[in-house]
Amino acid sequence: MKAAKGTEGVVLSLPQSGQRAVSLPTASLKKAAEGELSLTLKLTNATLRLDSKALEALASQAGGKTVELRYRVISDRALNGKQKKALDQYLEETDSRSSALLFALSAVSGDDPIRDLKGGTVQLNVPFARLPGTETGSLKLWRLEEAGGMTGYDLIVSDDALELSLDTLGEFGVVLEMPVQEKESQPQTQPAADETQPQSAPQQPAPESPARRMPLWLPIAGGVCLLLALALLITRKYWWK
Repeated sequence: MKAAKGTEGVVLSLPQSGQRAVSLPTASLKKAAEGELSLTLKLTNATLRLDSKALEALASQAGGKTVELRYRVISDRALNGKQKKALDQYLEETDSRSSALLFALSAVSGDDPIRDLKGGTVQLNVPFARLPGTETGSLKLWRLEEAGGMTGYDLIVSDDALELSLDTLGEFGVVLEMPVQEKESQPQTQPAADETQPQSAPQQPAPESPARRMPLWLPIAGGVCLLLALALLITRKYWWK
């Protein structure tokens, strides 16, 4: 661990590969807070910067001689039932292609977790890169409250990192919301009994052919003419005899 003190605060670099947590003496946190100094922790997978109010909050709530600060990426199995239900419902309401990166930022002293920063702020910087096909998605940061609620936070996105400013510790989700496709580009469906069959417009009756439109009197007149012709032939037959 390397420590450096600047005009604004103390910087701790943790070069050991894979180190995602650090234990700090409670007395040192209190002394830094009294001097209105900030504390920057450079972990393997994140950089944390706590202002003097956040350090004072940790020191005043510490139940032991040290406070362990930890940042870790988690899965939904680390959430309680209410948190998971709220997140699943939110993702379902936004779009089925939406997804979330979950992480936890925690402080523990003794056996007691510390969440309330009492007006203090912790700035978190984590590496980030978009996957192909997600360039049009929007990123939003949510705190997953233990009671099941979700609170939104500001999020700054750069080319290779996410910058978060938090006023509390706990579980969070960076949600990638993919835009819903335009309705015009989606196939329209009809509420038919069998939606698997394509719907077609009702067929109009085929126009009747001229033969079908022939007036009723025309075949009657034709029959009369035929009878007259036969009678004439018979008369002429007997006439020539």
